[in-house]
Amino acid sequence: MKIREQTPTRLVLSGIPGGWRWMLFAAVLGLVLTAAVVAAGVYEINRQSYWSLIWIALGLLIAQGIFWVGAVTLAVGRERLELDLTSGRGRYGVKSPIVETGSKPFSFDLALVHSISLERFGERRPGGPDSMERNAKVARARLRTAKPRRAVKLDETENGRDARVCAIAEAVAEFLGLEVVETGG
Repeated sequence: MKIREQTPTRLVLSGIPGGWRWMLFAAVLGLVLTAAVVAAGVYEINRQSYWSLIWIALGLLIAQGIFWVGAVTLAVGRERLELDLTSGRGRYGVKSPIVETGSKPFSFDLALVHSISLERFGERRPGGPDSMERNAKVARARLRTAKPRRAVKLDETENGRDARVCAIAEAVAEFLGLEVVETGG
């Protein structure tokens, strides 16, 4: 998420569920696959190989599904965190018709914010050259509440590009008058 509004009494963060880069990648990949499948379909029609069109149609369906997941989420998917010192309340909401974020909308008292955490950990990833595993260094900032017991992911990145994540964590912690709690190494 990114800071969209910051006043002395109000802080608003918003973003796209799943991240805008991944959704843009899905939309572009869907378009490229659609073009490739349509080209293959034209080739098969010219060869008069009509049974192959069943597989072409399935490929077109999959390519369009990938495109629409990315395009619709970019167009209407939003997650939003509002912190209001005047009312002493915070609200988190997610609106996404396609991408399941695992988070449910909720509101909370700002006095019950437990901490702002900056978590650093390694994550094993399969694959890579010669089927070797590679490790990713992940940094994640989260706002944690005591009641209801929830955690809102503010931002996440990997492999040393954590300046943005640290900046979001510091901004939210400063706004709430809290310290950033770092975990991991």
